[in-house]
Amino acid sequence: MDYWVDGKLMTLELENTLCFLREWKKHPFPADYYADIWSRCHDLAEAQYQPAIELFVEGLNDPDGLWRHDCVTFLGFHYPL
Repeated sequence: MDYWVDGKLMTLELENTLCFLREWKKHPFPADYYADIWSRCHDLAEAQYQPAIELFVEGLNDPDGLWRHDCVTFLGFHYPL
């Protein structure tokens, strides 16, 4: 499925971002990278990229409270549930 953001086709970019985030969850970066991680997640959520829902739903059970909070936010504000 193709996604358009600000008039640009974003399928490949969104897929690459999702792959990057899955790797990040396996091997978290230092906390000072979190703003970049949040921005990438927000891009996926804002585009309502459906494959990212799984990542955000998995995050609801994550031991990291900040990540849980952000996953709730991404799901609640950007996806029709």
